[in-house]
Amino acid sequence: MSKSLRKVIKDSEEDLMFSEKGTVIIYTDASVKKVGKDEYRSGQGLIILYRRKRKFGVKILAEGEYKKKRDDINEIEYKALIRGISEAAKTWEFNKAYVLSDSTNALEKLTNELRDNIEIPFDIKVYWVKGHKKLMLNEIADYLASNEKVENIAKIEEALVIPKGRAFAEYTKNEGVTGGMERAYNLGTEREEAFEDMIML
Repeated sequence: MSKSLRKVIKDSEEDLMFSEKGTVIIYTDASVKKVGKDEYRSGQGLIILYRRKRKFGVKILAEGEYKKKRDDINEIEYKALIRGISEAAKTWEFNKAYVLSDSTNALEKLTNELRDNIEIPFDIKVYWVKGHKKLMLNEIADYLASNEKVENIAKIEEALVIPKGRAFAEYTKNEGVTGGMERAYNLGTEREEAFEDMIML
C-alpha cells in the first residue's frame, strides 16, 4: 500500500471515528463476466461505514443482474459509485463522504459530475485504490460484486458505541476502524468476523 493511500485511509477513518458532524466511508466495486453460453452477469458490491455521535453503522449491498449482452465494466463501476452515495444519503445524515474505488474511469466520470453539481449537500472526497492488493474493504466489495452466492443482499447493522474519547483513541492501536468495530459490535479483534457474519459466509 502506498504512503498516499495509507494516509487517505487513516484520514478517512479518523474522520469516521472522531467527527461529530457525521462521516461515511464508501467502498464500491463491480464485476462483469460470462456465466453461460449467451448470458452475462453484471454485479455491484458496496460497503458503507458510518458514525455520528454515538451511532456507528455498517451497510452492505450485493446485487447481480443477468443479461444477454455484456455490459461495459466502466459503466457498472460508475453505477456502483452512484448507488453507494445514494444509499448512504437515504440511510443517514452526514457532512462528509469518502468514496474509494479501484476504477479510474468511473472515478474520473464521478469527479466531473461532482464538479458540475452545486446542489450536493455534503462534501465528497474521491480516491482511487489499487485492486487486489489485500486492502480488506476493497476485497470484500469485490467479493460482493463478483460472487453469485451473496447477490441480492441488503443488510444494515447499527450499534451504540462508548462515547468516550479515550475509547475511540484506542482504535489507532488496532489498525484503523478495527477498534471502533470491536467497541461498536463487541466483537473480537478481527473486522473480518463482522463482515463474514453480515454476508453469511
